[in-house]
Amino acid sequence: MLAASLVLALPAWAGENPSGRTRTGEYGDYLEVLVPAATLVSSIARKDYEGARQFSWGLITTAATTRILKEAVNKERPDGRDSDGFPSSHTAVSFHAAAYVHERYGWRWAVPVYLTAGWVGHSRVHDDRHDVEDVLAGAALGVLAARYFTTEYRGIEVTPDVADGYVGLRLSWRPR
Repeated sequence: MLAASLVLALPAWAGENPSGRTRTGEYGDYLEVLVPAATLVSSIARKDYEGARQFSWGLITTAATTRILKEAVNKERPDGRDSDGFPSSHTAVSFHAAAYVHERYGWRWAVPVYLTAGWVGHSRVHDDRHDVEDVLAGAALGVLAARYFTTEYRGIEVTPDVADGYVGLRLSWRPR
């Protein structure tokens, strides 16, 4: 999740590069891949193979549903380059990762991933690749797939714990 939360340090430069994409759009493209990859690697690293399986099924479903909708709706993008405008697949897979983390490990771990997914959605509108409704539909698809496929994690969990005058880690065990 650390890699996904690095978006907080990314500058939102609006200047265009030689390919016509803004840096904001480029970061959105990178994060579309980085967010799901970091999420999957994080589950595998904690030996949560059931979670990795659930994440993968949700991601496959999200990607397939998005592709089917793009073909069926055939909406032109705001920049006019093609008719794959609805829904945003970048946003769908990013929000799927965030919602998976939320459902599986809890909201505290999900906050940076949701912020990153929000950045991805913003980048799509910023670069004129999607309208706001395209991004919202993609986010909804990703969240719905994660909610459908994901169960709460069972086992030993370490979470951040912050209270008045105290910062530490909480160790909890959830029986299988």
